[in-house]
Amino acid sequence: MIILKNVNIIGEDGDFIPAEIFLDKGRIAEINKCVNAEGTQVIDCGGKLLMPGFIDAHVHLREPGFEEKETIRTGTMAAAAGGYTTVMPMPNLRPVPDKPAVMKDYMTKINADKAVNVLPYASITE
Repeated sequence: MIILKNVNIIGEDGDFIPAEIFLDKGRIAEINKCVNAEGTQVIDCGGKLLMPGFIDAHVHLREPGFEEKETIRTGTMAAAAGGYTTVMPMPNLRPVPDKPAVMKDYMTKINADKAVNVLPYASITE
């Protein structure tokens, strides 16, 4: 269990609201509650803003076919460092993911190397 103290969240009106967040098993259990559970780790967030994970619906991971520019691993590690939990890569690859068999191979590679959720686009034409 973890308590995040001195954190800001965005309220319904768009303003920043100071809060305490109680995490239980990696999930938010309570917000704006003072929980003083014995043995709980307390992290002072120094007034930083807590946001949900971001989604980028237009990325270029370049693998397969253009690994000299970027790989699934490097692109998703960069996404994670920037607060992104999901990316959606474009299908400009070699081979182009335009057939079920090619997409299946692509998903196998993604699942082996990803650092965040990856929801790839397939090409709609050959």
